[in-house]
Amino acid sequence: MECATSRSTTYAGCRAERRRNSSPSRRGDELERLVLRLDPPEGIVETCRHREAEVFGAMAGRVPTPAVRFLDGDGSHLGAPGIVTSFIPGVTTPPVDATLVSGVGTTFTQEWRQRLVPQFLEFLTRIHGTDWRSSDLPHFTAPTAHPRQAALWQVNWWSRVWRDDQVDPYPLITLAERWMRERLPAIHAESDDLVLLHGDYRTGNFMFDPDSGRFTAVLDWELAHIGDFHEDLGWILQRLFAGPAEDGEVLACNLMTRDELLDRYQAATGRTVNPRTLAFYEVLAAYKCAVMNLGTGYSAAIRGHNHQDVLLSFLAPVGHVFLGEIASIIEREGEL
Repeated sequence: MECATSRSTTYAGCRAERRRNSSPSRRGDELERLVLRLDPPEGIVETCRHREAEVFGAMAGRVPTPAVRFLDGDGSHLGAPGIVTSFIPGVTTPPVDATLVSGVGTTFTQEWRQRLVPQFLEFLTRIHGTDWRSSDLPHFTAPTAHPRQAALWQVNWWSRVWRDDQVDPYPLITLAERWMRERLPAIHAESDDLVLLHGDYRTGNFMFDPDSGRFTAVLDWELAHIGDFHEDLGWILQRLFAGPAEDGEVLACNLMTRDELLDRYQAATGRTVNPRTLAFYEVLAAYKCAVMNLGTGYSAAIRGHNHQDVLLSFLAPVGHVFLGEIASIIEREGEL
């Protein structure tokens, strides 16, 4: 089923919008604190409130997520597409840490990593282990027409967004699109490798109790879709979300090394990571973020269509980090 999508603010640092709009509401004889997420006129990425509500339902009992209290997918009641969910307490960074943009520059001590890494991997494998075929996901469509459709849909979508929203042309973005189209990886729909993806799984998009360290919620499901499991891994490995350990070693999402992530994921799921396929999705991840920062987010800020236009303008130069990542991955693959 097609879904009328809307430009929704969904990126690192934009969680203040949801927290600010949380307030107590009466439920029976009790007050319940709720969170209202209301779409701005234009955000950094195109998303759908129907899909967000459906994935919350699919994850219930598997992964800690907010519960949907009210859905206005087309904005007929709220004036813009919106969703009301339960409020879940927790933090996205250790109490002593403070970052401008959630998930960027976050640092964890070894003690915190020991608490968080097992949960991070556990919930990733639970998401990918969801039986999406039997879940109630009417606004989701599975890429089953041919083996390369999962990758092709993503390249088609984000390249179209770039053409619609670009402010200035960047030859490297054009090169990346061509590179990906020439190397679309195949996936067989009959296998369990076609999974439900979170789409933005990383540090900053999970909350935990500041005392116990237990996960309280996995957030920001707006980019969830059905596709290749390599796609979430490629996103987790993005350089902007990485950080150094005490000895200077680079940690994916400031949590674990690249090899540890891949080894532990394969051990937990029984899947085999294909290095060539992973490289494709690493380029795709950087490409998507470059489009968001240098295209959609920047153009929304210029037009004054987002209440966080100052932040989106600030984030625009971050797009060059992703361009650098695209170049380094392609060079690493020896195909530039």
